Amino acid sequence: GQQGGGATAAVKPPTKTPDCKAACEYFVYCQSARWSDDAETKELRQRCEQDCAKGDKAGPKSQEGVFFGGIKKCAVGKACVPFGKCMRGVIAELRKQITQNQPREDPNAIYKVPVGTSPSEGPADAPVTLIMFADYECGFCGRGWKTVEALRKAYPGQIRFVYKHYPLPSHPQGKVAAEAANCILKQKGAAAFFKFHRAMYGDGSDPSPANLLKQAGKAGAVPAAVKKCMADGTHKALLMADLKLGSSLGVDGTPAFYINGKKIAGALPLDEFKTYYADALKRAKAAIASGVKPADVYTHLIKNGATAPVIIKGTGGGASNEPSGPPELDPTVAFRVPVTRNDATLGP
Repeated sequence: GQQGGGATAAVKPPTKTPDCKAACEYFVYCQSARWSDDAETKELRQRCEQDCAKGDKAGPKSQEGVFFGGIKKCAVGKACVPFGKCMRGVIAELRKQITQNQPREDPNAIYKVPVGTSPSEGPADAPVTLIMFADYECGFCGRGWKTVEALRKAYPGQIRFVYKHYPLPSHPQGKVAAEAANCILKQKGAAAFFKFHRAMYGDGSDPSPANLLKQAGKAGAVPAAVKKCMADGTHKALLMADLKLGSSLGVDGTPAFYINGKKIAGALPLDEFKTYYADALKRAKAAIASGVKPADVYTHLIKNGATAPVIIKGTGGGASNEPSGPPELDPTVAFRVPVTRNDATLGP
């Protein structure tokens, strides 16, 4: 999955030589293109103002004086000293180059993703089939599931939802949870499965073995039977089939969705899902208008679908076919890279 940075209001360069407060406001705006924490942004601004004040006192040739003098010159539109470019512009340019020059997956490709024996909710003849590849140990999958629920609520009776397991290699408990879910599915059916499923993406999201059995019991299954099923690997083949299918389709992160065969990568906002839904419904209605029975719409839409990632070349730009290099970053800029207690580290 992907995280989004916090919203930051646009800051225009000052029209006259700024004081430290104004200079640092612009500096923080430029540097915070990847910031996700308002507290970190505030801290950066405070540190900037403190260093800027020292720079004013240290003289024009000092390190602080040169650095913050450069900020002030950039801020008023004059030629910049080596401090150089606003990071927002650099990152925007990098993203533009990636989009234009690098091979990427075709956003309009239709994939052949069979429903198979996977658990589903919603009418079998619903015009839109939404398939989710996900992992019970994945936080973004929980967010994606909430969006799915909101989408189905917005369009009642119009969506058949299908769930396929895709626990990532780094999430061993996600794999265990998937095996528990499959045992519940085969022992008690789809209704019990989805009770367990909702718990795993809700209040009962702890994927520990004890909690899995607890949630299995709440879903209507017999915990002892589920435990034996998991220990024996009775339905391991179901998990392996989902993993094989997802891998062949090029699923490289969770959650991943396919809506009437078209891929949605990541836990996108509801409004974006609604756009994909409108496209999927339009294709379904066209199929029905051509004589396809509602119950056969999904099979019809994906029958010629791709079974592996569809890659297209970048659109390029300009006279040259060679991609230009990325914008040059100022080698004197120090980047703030937080280290938390959850990160793996070596050394004192």
